[in-house]
Amino acid sequence: MRSSVAGDPLRSSTELGILTLTLNSPDRRNAIDAELRDALAAAVDAAATDPQVRGVVVTGAGGAFCAGDVPRFDALHDARAAHAAGLRSEVVEGDLLAGAAARVERTLGPAALSFAAAERLLHVAADVDQRSAVVAESLAQTALLQTDDHREGLAAAPERREPSFKGT
Repeated sequence: MRSSVAGDPLRSSTELGILTLTLNSPDRRNAIDAELRDALAAAVDAAATDPQVRGVVVTGAGGAFCAGDVPRFDALHDARAAHAAGLRSEVVEGDLLAGAAARVERTLGPAALSFAAAERLLHVAADVDQRSAVVAESLAQTALLQTDDHREGLAAAPERREPSFKGT
């Protein structure tokens, strides 16, 4: 598990493949200023290329997620209404890390290597010309064809069973 210093405007820790980013200005209800914005952007950029990070959770210290310019957040009543309004993808009751790990496993579990490659390719495609993106995609496919997961998928298909991917 990696962790940052408690006094940082953005605390981070990684456990079970989940990067938890905690906005850490509870005295200001975690309002995002330039320093916090830059720290959050840097952390998300780093997570996008870190093979150990399978999912990201953003939360706030001190009972508030994040004060912002939208006064309606206070009227949403913190998790269920925000979820219903589409501002959150899931509400986790109880252990946030366990809930995040379960969500990541449901999303990425069946083919973690393919999802990771697709995510990286999306980042590459945003910054390069079409020909370079196609070359990057071809290289990613070539690498995926060499994995144990690919061999497991090929073996499972004729046996009409769900493949058991290991992420290798």
